[in-house]
Amino acid sequence: MSGRMSRQKGKRFEREVAALFRAAGYDAIRGVQYEGGSESPDVRVKGLPIHIEAKAVESLNIWAALAQAQGDAAVGKAAVVVFKRNRSGVNVAMSWEDFDFLMKWQYDNGTKTGAA
Repeated sequence: MSGRMSRQKGKRFEREVAALFRAAGYDAIRGVQYEGGSESPDVRVKGLPIHIEAKAVESLNIWAALAQAQGDAAVGKAAVVVFKRNRSGVNVAMSWEDFDFLMKWQYDNGTKTGAA
């Protein structure tokens, strides 16, 4: 896949991830187009302390993707990698520490818990 096609695929997936968050009731937008820079998340979700890297690739190096998200995440934000490959579902990866942080944050803030 050419560089341009790969970037377009990435942008489409970022929009898909934002749409998934909106469908779950969150205010989400593609982050890069509004903030710019290498440290801005691929998707911004208003009110949630997360830094999202979206990856739509056939062969993902999950460790490198997690390292990128962790390196780019601001202090107080959980690093989250949302990923998929062709003809498969969307998956999420994060460190245990970030997962624990999000669970405690959700409990402390009494925020939306999702479908029961």
